[in-house]
Amino acid sequence: RLWEVSDCSNNTTSHTQIITVEDTTAPVFVETLPTDVTVSCDAVPTAVVLTANDNCDASVSVNYTETIIGQDDGCASNYTITRLWEVSDCSNNTTSHTQIITVEDTTAPVFVETLPTDTTVSCDAIPTAVVLTANDNCDASVSVNYTETITGQDDGCASNYTITRLWEVSDCSNNTTSHTQIITVEDTIAPELISNIENEIIVNCENIPDIPDLEFIDNCSSDIDITFEESSSQGDLVEDYTITRLWTAIDECGNVTTIEQLIIVEVDDVPTLTTGSLCIEDTPVNLITFLPDGVDANGEWQENPSYPLDDGVLDPSTLPVGQYTYIYVVTNTTCPKSYELLLDIHDDCIALPCSSEDLKISKVVTPNGDQFNEFFEIKGLENCDFTFDVTIFSRWGQRVFRATNYRNDWNGQAPGSALGSANTVPSGTYYYIVEIRNSGLEPISGYIYLGTE
Repeated sequence: RLWEVSDCSNNTTSHTQIITVEDTTAPVFVETLPTDVTVSCDAVPTAVVLTANDNCDASVSVNYTETIIGQDDGCASNYTITRLWEVSDCSNNTTSHTQIITVEDTTAPVFVETLPTDTTVSCDAIPTAVVLTANDNCDASVSVNYTETITGQDDGCASNYTITRLWEVSDCSNNTTSHTQIITVEDTIAPELISNIENEIIVNCENIPDIPDLEFIDNCSSDIDITFEESSSQGDLVEDYTITRLWTAIDECGNVTTIEQLIIVEVDDVPTLTTGSLCIEDTPVNLITFLPDGVDANGEWQENPSYPLDDGVLDPSTLPVGQYTYIYVVTNTTCPKSYELLLDIHDDCIALPCSSEDLKISKVVTPNGDQFNEFFEIKGLENCDFTFDVTIFSRWGQRVFRATNYRNDWNGQAPGSALGSANTVPSGTYYYIVEIRNSGLEPISGYIYLGTE
């Protein structure tokens, strides 16, 4: 700038001012500047568009550049983004802003399918392992690793054990997701019978079926322990009995199945009758000698306390004269059998001091108080110490009197009878039978006349 002044004489005075114009102020960004940030790979922010004003240049342009480092370090999900905004005016006054974005993968992969839960199953119902896949927010492709371990099969029962199933998936940043399923395998089912068998049958003793070989299967165990027991209710009598057959099947884990068969055995026994005779002075004899040839000697005589045997041996001298019945049974066979021995014990081998010729029996009884023929009397054998059993019948066969060990004291009385009057039987002819015990004599019978008032 020049200022000059002259007078009319051209005397001149001047002043010069030099103004040097310089642009030393850099442009200024208009928008809020983005700060440094750490984000996940799927949350990288969009680059901000920045503009700038300059005090001198009417129009300045912002230059944006972006650089990425770290993606070649083995995991493309972890890297750094450097964003640079630069603006210069025509005087090369420059303003810049740098934003550092640290990209990190901190999120583990996620399984796609429904995850299998823990369960308890039988050995024949183990579920197939589920195929799981996974998605990751950063890795485009992740693989699921599956492993399975089995424990407990060495504890004595190979069908009771535990399966542990593990699914694992990791991304390149080693963010890991896993799922474990525990499958408890238990053998709770007992062996199953696959043979046919009737639980209860009725058979004749000659048709008892053989013991069948029963077959069992098990859903878990290949080795089944089968035991058999048989019991019988057969006693020492010839009678129907039962056979109980019991099979027990146990698998390796102790599950038990029992099968019971009841066989009702019918014994159609008709005793074989045989007879024998012994005198009271005979020597003791084994009664089996009276039975048919071929009879099983392992049978037993049924004991009668009144007529005892000594291991099947009878001493006839211990018994009164008479007829006795002994039963011999053979029960140590599927078809028991009995033998009935009618044994006559007599005294024919003894010379008796008394005979029936000495016997005197009343022919007439007149109980009228005159002391003659007052009672029905048996005399003549007083010294023989015999016992008399007397039975008296009416002419129509009705028994009107009965006495054991008769004492010569019947005079027509009929206690409790409606016959006659005054508790006496009517007058008439009656029939008597006199049995002389321990005498060896045959019973004696005859007629008497009873005259009552």
